[in-house]
Amino acid sequence: MTPHRPLRRIGIAMLAAMALAGCETAGTGAPGGSKSATAVNAVRATLGACMFPPPPLDQYDIKGIGALLGGAVLKSAIGLGVNALGTALTEAAKADVQHVAAVANVRHGQRIDDGATCLQLVRGDFSTGAPATPAELQPLGLGPDQHRALQDNRLLPAGRPDFVFEATFRPAGDGRTLAVVPSFAAFAEPLRSRLLRPGGERRVALHFAFHAPGKQAEDAANPSAALDLGAMRPGSVTRFATPQPDGGDPPSWLPVPGESQWVSTATLGGVYSITVTQWEVQEESKALGFMAALFNSVAGETKTTLEQILIRTEREKARKAAADADLAEQQLDRDRRNAATTAYATAATARAKCMADGSPETAQQGFNAMRNANHAALVAGIEPPFPAVPDLPFLDPAANRRACTDAIRAPG
Repeated sequence: MTPHRPLRRIGIAMLAAMALAGCETAGTGAPGGSKSATAVNAVRATLGACMFPPPPLDQYDIKGIGALLGGAVLKSAIGLGVNALGTALTEAAKADVQHVAAVANVRHGQRIDDGATCLQLVRGDFSTGAPATPAELQPLGLGPDQHRALQDNRLLPAGRPDFVFEATFRPAGDGRTLAVVPSFAAFAEPLRSRLLRPGGERRVALHFAFHAPGKQAEDAANPSAALDLGAMRPGSVTRFATPQPDGGDPPSWLPVPGESQWVSTATLGGVYSITVTQWEVQEESKALGFMAALFNSVAGETKTTLEQILIRTEREKARKAAADADLAEQQLDRDRRNAATTAYATAATARAKCMADGSPETAQQGFNAMRNANHAALVAGIEPPFPAVPDLPFLDPAANRRACTDAIRAPG
């Protein structure tokens, strides 16, 4: 028996014991990832400049939305159900679903649905040393602009990240309801790998819990949303549909495929946090309870209700109000032009008398009528027809007749 055989037997026994126990190993990193001893593998989130900015979104404000829709209707429309995070955590533990979480804080007065703010989640090795270079991000579909955005948001890891996600927020129009819209996801390495199932493919999901200071993310009363990114494997890069302006008045974005259900932040106040949890499922057949807990808590008609009531109805009201205002302005313009025409006709009659008579009294009447016609023309946006009207009549009838003759100009 060779000296190495006992060690070989011990190694086989240890491997069998680890396999029977369902032992797992943490990700070791693909080539290009920085796994130095000084780096800490972590997940971080922030709200800041977008890696992939959506089209500019003009801000709008529908005032009195509660009164317009009715409190009961609005409350029903945005009743998104209980926060699923607590139940999902319990079911995930049963199915051994892996997850990590990070928090992004919303400061007082910050509008995250302004079209220029994105939520970013990055998992990887972070250190106080040199951050990742643009070349290290390139395999994940991230160029210099995206590298700069992550650097500005202080989210650059020490090397190639393991997972990167970005989302923006689509406003519903009432200033307190929004949807999470994914824009980018890149998957380089799973959270953990089973020795007996070393494959890197995972079904990736994200959960967003919106909670006020002092409240735990798992609190059932918290507004929440969830996204299913589908199956991802090392090297997977997904660019989601870019939000497109809807051309409406007031403006917003069209609904984006893959966006979350509506989330109401009305009860959170001006300062709150968003806890983002990334989930990875390797064996979906063993995680049915988790998936049901995470995604089945959202009422199917919730989004449709708000789309119909809040978006379509209010925009139709806004468009009708704008059309009515335009018609009213057109009518007012017609009325002003009619008034100018009538005043011109009256002035023309008075001017004719002045040209025939020339007396100071007749001239004064003609001058007054012509000045009234000039004023009516200015109100209607027309050039005054009598540009040279004397202030006072002359004593000489011939001078008055000449003044009335010289005052005329055809109306515009």
